[in-house]
Amino acid sequence: MPNTMKIREKVEEREMTYKELAKLMEMSAYTLRRKIKNIVPMTIEEAERMSNILDIKDEEFSSIFLKQKLQNTTN
Repeated sequence: MPNTMKIREKVEEREMTYKELAKLMEMSAYTLRRKIKNIVPMTIEEAERMSNILDIKDEEFSSIFLKQKLQNTTN
C-alpha cells in the first residue's frame, strides 16, 4: 500500500501535479489517484516508474511503496 502523504510530498518537491505525473505514467489522473489512495492496486512496475519520475532513492522506496504489516505477538 503506497504512503499517500509521502507521495504527495515528492510530487510537491518536484513542483508537479498529479495530472502531470499521470501523463508521464501514461494513465489518467483519476486512475493515478485511485492507485495512490490504494482503491485499486499499484503494480511494482508502476511503483518503480513513479519512483524514477519522482527521483525517489532506493532507500526510500520501501517506506513509500511497501507498507509492512506488523503482527501482534502477545504470549
